[in-house]
Amino acid sequence: MLIPRSLSKPDLSEETFRDKVMKRLPGERNEPFTIRSRDIPRVFFTLALVSMAVIAALTSQMSAGIGGSLEYVMFESHPSLMRMLSDDTVLQSLETEKPIGAMKSTTIIHGIFSTTSEEEKIRRQRIRDTYLSNPDDRLCSLTDYMNDVKEKKTINLRCQVAYTFVIGGGAEERPTEHYDDTPVTLSAVDVEGADETEEDVMYLNIKENMENGKSLTYFKATAALRETYGIDYISKTDSDSIFSMEHYFTFTEGELAPAPYNRRMYGGPSWGNFVKSSVYAAGQYYFMSSDLAHYVSNIMTHEQRLELTDQRPTEDMDMGTFVFSHPRPIKFVNLSPYTFWLHPLKTEEEWMNFWENDMNRLPQRAPVLPYFHLCPAWKTKQFF
Repeated sequence: MLIPRSLSKPDLSEETFRDKVMKRLPGERNEPFTIRSRDIPRVFFTLALVSMAVIAALTSQMSAGIGGSLEYVMFESHPSLMRMLSDDTVLQSLETEKPIGAMKSTTIIHGIFSTTSEEEKIRRQRIRDTYLSNPDDRLCSLTDYMNDVKEKKTINLRCQVAYTFVIGGGAEERPTEHYDDTPVTLSAVDVEGADETEEDVMYLNIKENMENGKSLTYFKATAALRETYGIDYISKTDSDSIFSMEHYFTFTEGELAPAPYNRRMYGGPSWGNFVKSSVYAAGQYYFMSSDLAHYVSNIMTHEQRLELTDQRPTEDMDMGTFVFSHPRPIKFVNLSPYTFWLHPLKTEEEWMNFWENDMNRLPQRAPVLPYFHLCPAWKTKQFF
C-alpha cells in the first residue's frame, strides 16, 4: 500500500506544536493558557477554518506537483489472497468433517453436453475410458442410477455422481428450446445418427444448438426426476472438460447438502458481464439445486425467459440471469478457488497428455472474480 509521506508524517515537531497551542498573550502572567466556555464555539470554528485551509493547500500541492513529486512510503502488504492454505493443521481439521449427506447421500446429475457428430462420438468414448472409468461406486451412469432406484425402491444409494451425455436429438423443424406438449426426451431409435448401443446418452426433443435453449431443456428433463429419484443437484459441463473424480466426490460430500437443505443453490467458476452488471457461473461447468432447475425451466415461462435473454444468446450468462431473477436469495458457490476440472482440452493429444501426466495439478485455484474482464478500465487507470 502506498501512502504519501507528506500525509503520513505531519511537519510539526512536538515543541513547535506545544508552542502554538500554549501561546501567551502580551501582558499575561506565566500561567497555562485557558479557554473560557463562552469562547469554545469561536475556537472550534477557527480550528475548522485552519483545517480546511491546510487540506486545500495539500490538495493543491499534490495536483499541481509543487515541490516535485510526492515521496511514498512502502508498507508491507497482506499475504497473497491467491495462496491456498493447505498446511497440515488445515488439512487435519478437514479430515474430521462429517459428510454433509451423512444421513442421506447427496446426488448430483453430471450432464456432459455432446452432439451426434462422429468427432463427438469419439470424444464420448475417450471420456468413458478416462475419468468416467473410475471404479468408485459413487460414480454411475444416470441410466444405472434410475434402474437401481426402481429395483431397490430407495433413493439412498451409494452412487452420488450420476452422469449422462446430453444431445439435441430433434429434427431440423423442432425448436431449439422445449416449450410445447411433446415429450421432452426421445428414444435413440427415433434420433437420426444415434447409436443405440450408447445407453448413457440423453436425447432431448429439440434441434441441436449450443446457446439458445439446450441447457434449459436439459434442466427441464432432469428436474422432472428430482422427486421420484431423489436428485439434489443438476450440473452441466462440456465434452472438452476433464475432471478429477476424487475431488468431485470430496466436493459433493463436503459442500453440497441434500434436499431440503439445498434450496436455491447455484455455483461454478465465477464470471460476469460489466455492461449487464451480472455475475454468473461459466459454462465449462456449473450446477444448481433441483428446485432452481425446476424454477428456470418450468415456473418461468418461455416469454419471460425471452425477455431476459441477451440480444446475442449466451448460454451461461443467460442462465445466470434466469437464476438470479428468483425473488428469494440465491446461494452462490464460487468454484474458482477449487476448480477440480480442466477446460478446454480440444484434441486427443491434449486430453491424453493431461490425463497421463498432469491430473495431480487438480484442483487448481483461479482468481475469485475476473476483475480485469469485468472492468478493463481498472487496469488502464493503474489502480493495481
